[in-house]
Amino acid sequence: MEGYASEQEQVEAIKKWWKENGKIIIVGVVLGLAVLFGSRTWIEHKHSLAEAASMQFEQLMTELKQKNNQAANELAELIMSDYPKTPYAPLAAMALAKVKLEDGDNASAREKLQWALDHAQQSEFQHTARLRLAKVLIAQGDPTQAITLLDSVDAEKFLALYEEVKGDAYIAAGDVAKAAQSYKKALNAQSSGTSSQQLQMKLDDIAPDNN
Repeated sequence: MEGYASEQEQVEAIKKWWKENGKIIIVGVVLGLAVLFGSRTWIEHKHSLAEAASMQFEQLMTELKQKNNQAANELAELIMSDYPKTPYAPLAAMALAKVKLEDGDNASAREKLQWALDHAQQSEFQHTARLRLAKVLIAQGDPTQAITLLDSVDAEKFLALYEEVKGDAYIAAGDVAKAAQSYKKALNAQSSGTSSQQLQMKLDDIAPDNN
């Protein structure tokens, strides 16, 4: 308030400024509080949903262990429909896809895996769903689509798995040379262990002179 000749002029200036701007400030405060409490309510709502989904998912795992496929199917569908934005929804879809595969229903497994891929927000879940979906596509006689699916993204730390499944897809498509290339890439990206030995066997089966 510098520049005012007296304290009275300062008071009058404050009154005038408040009269002109007070309503705007009040509205801003009200909106700010609304956002604050609205955000808190939303966070609490999301937390509540996650807890409910977690409980349903635990029950789903129990039903799967006990081979209660009908109950597992119903629980998975419930989680997918009621809690689609939680991490448990894509996990439930992938679990249900496994049940469908065991039942020989590849078409339904493919549908559930595609759902999981479309709804997963965590990259690990996306990669897992994509790899499983590619395997189902190969089993359904569509290796070209499987390769396209796997080529569409950065495999990141899943490179070995991606290249191995691509190798399987190339074998199914009759392209042994590309299959060998993919298996070699998978071996180079993979640490030693049982899985690398199995992968080496795949490579040796199609190109015994290539180590």
